[in-house]
Amino acid sequence: MGDKVLVRKLIEKYEDGDYICREGDVGHDMYIIKSGKVEVLKEMGDTEMRIATLGPKDFFGEMALFGANRRMAAVRAITYTEAIVVTKRMLETQYKKVPDWLVSMIKTIAKRIITTSKGVKGHFKIGLDFTILKSLYLLGNVVGTPTSRGAVLPIDVARDEIMYTTGISYDEVDTWIKRFNLVNFVSIKSGTGMLEIPDTERINFYADFIHSKSREGKNVKLSIDSDTTKSFERIYKLMQR
Repeated sequence: MGDKVLVRKLIEKYEDGDYICREGDVGHDMYIIKSGKVEVLKEMGDTEMRIATLGPKDFFGEMALFGANRRMAAVRAITYTEAIVVTKRMLETQYKKVPDWLVSMIKTIAKRIITTSKGVKGHFKIGLDFTILKSLYLLGNVVGTPTSRGAVLPIDVARDEIMYTTGISYDEVDTWIKRFNLVNFVSIKSGTGMLEIPDTERINFYADFIHSKSREGKNVKLSIDSDTTKSFERIYKLMQR
């Protein structure tokens, strides 16, 4: 009876358009959707991109209960929504009802998920930026759909491939995509879930330019003109900040 009263007191209500949490916020609770619908959003460039839609019985924010206090995405109601707030106190109460070995296993799995989500960087002889650029070059040519403005592919496909290739986290992939968006190597198509690569050859040339800056590439000869070299020098300095 006590648990039911506690849950009833922790139901929060949101109108269409209300943010339940924002990306980067500090949070300590998990939410279970009782009724309504929400969208999960990631910041991409100067916009927010929907990566999931959740409805009744779905939940989000669960990693906050195990130490990942920064919200990895924003969540916004898209209809009138009621959500049950699950606190660490409530979780600890539930732990008393299950064997200690199961509690230990749950906590261990959660910690491993948090560690994995932070990413495990590999050792790249040339540089992480070189590896990501080469991945984008191949994705644009192999997976992308040709258009009059370059190649277009789903951003989640690009993200998953880069994560698999480099071992970095979901959030760090997004950070790199934002940086490349600033120098027009890619373009984030607001509201479409698509990533546009205007010029795959330019990306490839810049990757080779980065290679020439490394110890391993000191003998690399670039087949680019002086104007392009100057442009790449400016981009290189900007990206080092």
